[in-house]
Amino acid sequence: HFAKLLLEGKILPGFQQISSWLTDRPMMITRSWASQKASRLLAALQLKAISSKQALLAAWDADPSYLLAEVSLWVRKEHHKVLKEVWPLRSEASSVKAGG
Repeated sequence: HFAKLLLEGKILPGFQQISSWLTDRPMMITRSWASQKASRLLAALQLKAISSKQALLAAWDADPSYLLAEVSLWVRKEHHKVLKEVWPLRSEASSVKAGG
């Protein structure tokens, strides 16, 4: 699943920097009993037919806030402010500070 790989940082390295902020493991997305946050992320990706890095980057070119709300559901609240400041997580060049 693209969403799982995205959250794991295998699509865009910038996501590796927030892996310690996640409230659940990305593998949860592939479970049949996936939570509402998994369903929202999957629905957002499906709505714009995002299944590749190129498609995601193009979506961010059109709307830089795309997926921020859905990914925020996966991130502990104390990190939301920093996530918003560095969004979108296009690459490892995003300057994510652990303390956020």
